[in-house]
Amino acid sequence: MPLKLLGRASEKSNIGIKFTFEHPDDSDVKIRQMSWTLTNLEGTVINSRSDVTHGEQSSAGYTLADTTIVLSGNDLQLLEQTKEYELRVLTLQAEYYTEAGDWVPLIESAEFPVYNMTAVM
Repeated sequence: MPLKLLGRASEKSNIGIKFTFEHPDDSDVKIRQMSWTLTNLEGTVINSRSDVTHGEQSSAGYTLADTTIVLSGNDLQLLEQTKEYELRVLTLQAEYYTEAGDWVPLIESAEFPVYNMTAVM
């Protein structure tokens, strides 16, 4: 599933990360139980953003072409002010429906830098 960073992540600013759901035969993708977690590379959860519910939570699922998760403020706060940037990992988890009639796990992640803005308090 393709991922796209919508802009540059600057400390305490905001950024959107777009996840696009594509089926190999271009048919609609049916998703359910979507959530996300924000960590650093060591796996430390950032700003208590662990298993955040996203989208509809229908057990029957719903058709989705893409979704954008917006991070802002303390989501993009640096843990160490001496660094030029810190890497973040946004992990998306969901289930999608297969042609065989099964719900299977979907796990995707986007790794991106958050740049230090020296004048930010």
